[in-house]
Parts: sequence; C-alpha cells; structure tokens
Amino acid sequence: SIVCSGGCVSKAEGQRESTHIPSTIQPPSHATQLFSSRDDGLVLPMNEILPLQQLNSVGDLNCEMESLCQAGNVDDALELLNQAQERMILAANSNDGPFPDHNSYSILMQAWASRDATATPERLEPFLERMKELSKTYPACTPTALTYNAVILTWAKASTRQSGKRCDELMQELRSRYDETSNGAYLPLKATYVSTLAAWASSGRGKEAAERAEAILE
Repeated sequence: SIVCSGGCVSKAEGQRESTHIPSTIQPPSHATQLFSSRDDGLVLPMNEILPLQQLNSVGDLNCEMESLCQAGNVDDALELLNQAQERMILAANSNDGPFPDHNSYSILMQAWASRDATATPERLEPFLERMKELSKTYPACTPTALTYNAVILTWAKASTRQSGKRCDELMQELRSRYDETSNGAYLPLKATYVSTLAAWASSGRGKEAAERAEAILE
C-alpha cells in the first residue's frame, strides 16, 4: 500500500482575486511546463490519469501524485499538479478545489531529485522560489523541510564548487524559518545535513569546506 504524505489544505474565506502567475520553470525530462495554461482557458487534456474532478481532497490529489511518481510516471504527476495549480489560481472561492499544498510540490520535487538524472539544481530551485511566491497568497504552499531537502539533494549530486555553499545557504534559510516559528515542518532533516556535508566534501574548497563541515557537525 502507498503511504501518502498528503494532508488537509487550509481553506480561505470569501472570494479570491483571479490572478495568473506565469512561470519560466523548465521541469526535467519531457514534462509539461509547470503552471502553463491554455489560451482558451480550458484545462489541459489528461491521458490515463485520474481526472481532477474525481479527487475530493488535497489528500486524494497527493496520493494520486505519489502513486504516479512511484510508478515512474512523473510527467503525469506534473500534469495533474499543473491542473490543480491552475484551478487554485483561477478559483473564485475555496470550494472549487482540490487545491495543491506544500506536499503536492514536495512529492514531485523529491521524485525528480531521487530518480531523475536530469534534475539539476537549476531546474528545481525555481520550484522553491515559486512556492515562496505562492505562499504569500496560499499559505498551504509554503515550502517545508521536504521541499528544501529535494533541492539540497540535487546540489549535492551536482558536485560543483558552489554546491557546498548553496546547500549551506538553503539549510540556514530553513533553520531560520524553524527558529522564527518553532514549527517542526521547517526543522532540517538528517538527510539535509548529510547532503550538505557531502556537497562540501565534493566542492574542492579545501580548508573552507573542512571548516564548514566541522561547524555543521558541532
């Protein structure tokens, strides 16, 4: 059985302003561009995916996305998220859902980070930035430790001179969120520390890398 990481999205009261947020995100593989929309306003066509209309909650949405990702159909999971995302932005009220939450994005990002060799940090970082932007209007989309960890993992796998420094910056940003809110959802994971240490170890920065690794372990 599939253990889903979905939950309940908080519902906003009253009417929502219809706002379309364009995106320049280019997802890995041959996936459709996230948040793209049809000029005629119609929803994107679905293939063999459970229609969004048959999903009654964000938990159902996340379970369906996770099932698709586990089956290797990440592109289909992206298409489903794309529809749910567009519905959320264009919705007149909270009854037009289900709308995605932070788990929806994290499921997709973790699938790319762990299974797709083309998932570079330059491709996943825009997801993180998009979630930060969306969270100003839709708090349920606020990125969590799972989201950050997916991006940090791709930086560690990239093994560039910038990897250690960028992982460190992202981990500190996440830690600051936790210190400000005391919300466990923002507490860095063990995997976050492991990936950051690995990124520093492969960065080729010598003394700086050793000092930062020592500081992280303290």
